[in-house]
Amino acid sequence: MKLNSRFFAILNDETLRPETAEKPFFSETHNIGYAAIFERSSEMNVSVLLAHDGDYFEGKVRAAWYYGQGKWHKGGVQEIYGIYDKFQSSTPWGRQILADAASRGIPIFNDPMLSMVVDDKLLSYVNFSDVMPYTAYFNKGNSDIQKVVHDFQEQCKFHGYGEIASFVCKPQTGHAAKNVFRFDQNNIMDIFSIPDGEYVLQPFIESIEGIPDVGIKGRHDVRLILANGEFVTSFVRQPKKHHDFISNYFDAKEMIYFHREEEVPKGFLAVAKKMDQKFAHIRPRLLSYDLVRDQHTGRVLCFEMNARPGVMFDPENPNDVAGARLLHIGILRCIEDCIRTRTGA
Repeated sequence: MKLNSRFFAILNDETLRPETAEKPFFSETHNIGYAAIFERSSEMNVSVLLAHDGDYFEGKVRAAWYYGQGKWHKGGVQEIYGIYDKFQSSTPWGRQILADAASRGIPIFNDPMLSMVVDDKLLSYVNFSDVMPYTAYFNKGNSDIQKVVHDFQEQCKFHGYGEIASFVCKPQTGHAAKNVFRFDQNNIMDIFSIPDGEYVLQPFIESIEGIPDVGIKGRHDVRLILANGEFVTSFVRQPKKHHDFISNYFDAKEMIYFHREEEVPKGFLAVAKKMDQKFAHIRPRLLSYDLVRDQHTGRVLCFEMNARPGVMFDPENPNDVAGARLLHIGILRCIEDCIRTRTGA
């Protein structure tokens, strides 16, 4: 396979190393999603490679994956001109990669300072307390649990939430709904048994009445994706019955898609764009905003942001395919911006 001299590296900590596998991921859904990005990159004449973040060294990768002619290809050492951060850059190893790349003038997308705010749910709240649920820090293993919960409930009253019926506990820098717990008066004692670590507490925002005017029934998570402040695509996830509040465990048949700005439920896009404006000095940027309408107040709130939205899709669902294509194009346009910055093209 003939390789271009300029490549933008998608570094992913879930990628399998080429010497150990025939495809870059265990999950075929991931393989399909990333193959589609490569197909779009070929159409847009943007040269990208995929590599495990552990294969990064001194502005190069030791081994990489490429996709073309309907199959995956492997390559050896390759110099890179930029990094799309799809790995855990907040870890010590991740920070080491970022520091080395920065010392070599290698652009990183999203900007590490932006990802830091987005990845840290407490820091997100500090910056967006007007549109995010009240958020408190909780260190399981070091904190006095009873005091933390009591103080949190009192602060919820102070911030206008009243006597909260339930609250959510989730890792301060977690992702993919791992170790997310919901507590109410029936299971509150279970909080003593969760794994040790740093968490945030937030009041549970009830949205069970849905958004009837756009066909959303029940609890929902409206994900809006913006690239440099411009609308990319949007979709609604609704939790499965056995996961009554976590939208990451969603029912694909209940998905609702909004591929045009005018289709997005009233008020949601305005909140996302208002938040994104705070990052206007950082370019390129591509972020997703997870929003919900509080049925008690009618307010649209953002309960989470994501600097690395998933690129996977269901190839049997035309709406999902269309949304993924829009996302992939948005990612690649941001990569184009980075390449221009590095090369002066």
